[in-house]
Amino acid sequence: MKYWKAAYIALFFGSFVSVSTFAQDGNNFSDDAFVGKKFKGSITGLYVQKFERPYKNWWYGALIKYDDYGSREVYIYPEGKEPNFFGVLGINCSSRSASWTFASNTFEKITENEGLIRELVPKEVVRNAIKHFCSK
Repeated sequence: MKYWKAAYIALFFGSFVSVSTFAQDGNNFSDDAFVGKKFKGSITGLYVQKFERPYKNWWYGALIKYDDYGSREVYIYPEGKEPNFFGVLGINCSSRSASWTFASNTFEKITENEGLIRELVPKEVVRNAIKHFCSK
């Protein structure tokens, strides 16, 4: 039931944030300025994934749960050319490590398929999520 709870949170939360966050805020700044940029609420730009010109994915993270012991849960999702992923990343700030509490490729739950997650989610997304959400 824990995974489905995370999925419901992600789907509910995603319905509010995934409406072209970047486009609504204006994309008149560089890709480097996107990383760490705060958008509405707790949404933060994590990484710009480039494809063949002019296509990109803008990866976002939003803190959905934290505790005083250094644990965080962050909702991760992309917008752009290939927005076929959403997930909840569990972060341990003490050890600077992370694992997927829930992951989906839009069609099915893929939490146990680490190879597919690595294919879909650039390592910079996880690295920047740890860097940003553990600095609070």
